[in-house]
Amino acid sequence: MPTNDDNASSFAARFAEAWNAPTPDRLVALLTDDVVLVQPLGPTTNGAEAARQGLARLLSWIPDLRADVHDHWGDERRVVIEFDLVGTVGGRPLRWRVVDIFELRDGLGSRRRAHFDPTPLIGALLTRPRAWIPYLRSGLWRR
Repeated sequence: MPTNDDNASSFAARFAEAWNAPTPDRLVALLTDDVVLVQPLGPTTNGAEAARQGLARLLSWIPDLRADVHDHWGDERRVVIEFDLVGTVGGRPLRWRVVDIFELRDGLGSRRRAHFDPTPLIGALLTRPRAWIPYLRSGLWRR
């Protein structure tokens, strides 16, 4: 694996800081205007404004969502960040492991591929009726 360098470490530190108290604007500040985001359970997102809208929908469904960053590695072109997303869904805690692979350009994420098992999210949504209305209001289900 590539060793950490200042670019990867700097990006990972800014990522952890942004996810400590996330807002769509704080998270999008990590990304290029032409960013491409690929993730399970959703369509590919193209552009910073679409990313902002998607993050706003996610945070409206899970308002207390935070990331606990465990590790990162990379170089000046790419950084891999391993973390847990933690929040409350349907009145109960939910945690799932994520690995994001970012391609970097000028210190910002220009492409991100998220890797995670969607089962905990789907299970929480299906088994916690209190989560249904917030999920529907969030618009996350729209393509």
